[in-house]
This record gives sequence, C-alpha cells and structure tokens, in this order.
Amino acid sequence: MPRFSGQVALVTGGARGMGRSHAVALAQHGADVAILDVARQIDGPAYPLATPEDLETTRTLVEAEGARCLLIQADVRDREGVDAGVRRTLEAFGRLDVLVANAGIACYGSAADLDPEAFDAVVTTNLTGVWNCCRAVLPHMVSRNYGRLVLISSGIIKSPMPNTVAYAAAKHGVVGIMRTIALEYVAQGITANVVAPYLVDTPIIQNEATRKLFVPEKPDPTYEDFRQRATEQSLNGVPWLDPAAISRAGLFLASPDASDITGTVLDVAGGSRR
Repeated sequence: MPRFSGQVALVTGGARGMGRSHAVALAQHGADVAILDVARQIDGPAYPLATPEDLETTRTLVEAEGARCLLIQADVRDREGVDAGVRRTLEAFGRLDVLVANAGIACYGSAADLDPEAFDAVVTTNLTGVWNCCRAVLPHMVSRNYGRLVLISSGIIKSPMPNTVAYAAAKHGVVGIMRTIALEYVAQGITANVVAPYLVDTPIIQNEATRKLFVPEKPDPTYEDFRQRATEQSLNGVPWLDPAAISRAGLFLASPDASDITGTVLDVAGGSRR
C-alpha cells in the first residue's frame, strides 16, 4: 500500500520548483494534494514568480498520478487567505494530515543596503508565512491527534553568505518555529521537522540576481559561470540538486517511518563544501 494512501497534504509554493516536486511525489505515494501558491508577481524578488498557468500544470501532473488536487491561489503572508485555504482543503477532502511549508522568495543585499521593503517581503513570506500555515493547520491536526509538519528551511542556516541578511534571518527563524511546535505538540501525535537544502535547481536560484550573488567579481555572470562556481563548492562535482532529492527527504519526515522523529533539521547538501 502507498505510504500516504488515504492521506491529504497541503503544499505551499507548489506551483513550480521544489513545491511542484513535493506535490507530485506525495501524489505518487497515494496522497491527495492541496496546493497553495501566490501565483503572481509580488514586490521584492528580482525574478519572475509562478503564474496561474504554472499552478494548472502542477494540477495536471498531480492528477496524472491518480490523486485529487485542489488549487488555492493565495499569499502565505495573508493570514485570512491561508485560513480560508485550509478551510477549503478540509471541505474538499475532509482531513489534512501533512503540511509541507515550502513557499519562499529571495532578495539580496547587504545589511545596510538592502531595501527595507525587500527585507519585509522575504521575512513575511519565508518566516511569517510558515507560521501562518502552521497556525492554520494545527487545530485540525490536534483534533485528530495526528499531523506531520515538514518545513523547508535552507543550508544557509549552517553556511552563511554575504548579502543574504533577510533570507538567512527568515530561514533561521523557520528552525525556531519548528523546534517550538515540536515541543508543544508532541503529545498530540504531531511531529514537526525541517529540511535544509543547499542549492536546488529551481527558479529561485536560476536567475541573474543569484548568479551575481555567487559570482560577484563579474558584472554579468552567465549560467555557465554560476555552474562552475557552484561545482567548485561541491565535493561530488554536482553544482545543485534536483528538486526530487529534497522531496525524498520531505516524504520520509512526513511518513509513518519517521513517527518518532520530531524537532530535527535534516540537511540535504549534496556534497556542498559550504
């Protein structure tokens, strides 16, 4: 029997990238999936965010695995929108077993120079947005004495980089949220854990802003410049991970096999030297 047969998962930031990978992987293993994504451009990121068309593509991929799929276009920063999305999930499926809090954005700049609005956008998406989602799903999970929270942080919590003050602050904060929830809800059958990936081959890194972050000595670094630099920082010669590698880690933490694991950070670094 599939590991998640009869279960329902909510994946945030699921329109593309890692979120899409998580959603499809859960569907492959028997779960029905609700996908919550802003699916529009917001102020802050200097790269295109997902679109409604991306959301529909993910729905097609999830349903191709034989799973039911609910699309929720909402911003994780919007507490009422998140609450409404959770209600829609419960109305559609009658239960919610797994939360994968994956939604995130990146903006770069030094601590003194980063635009304050960009800082706020990153922290409210990557940190407050995670709490909004946990807060919304926990009452239902408590009522059923079961739940799995898988929060996506980043390898930056162990390997800091210059010009990432907002991203680093938020991703450190996700670990604090996770560890507190793990303590507060372990007696209610709820586990909370973090997956901390390093570079993953998704749109959040495959853009001009991230290339300049990694190759600052060049005014206009290319994809190949970035690939070379990332490869130099890897012990196994792989510049970045496929999203499926992160999904495998998340599936484990959400599965019955990990029922005794809570309050843990699972590093998925792929041999990075950082």
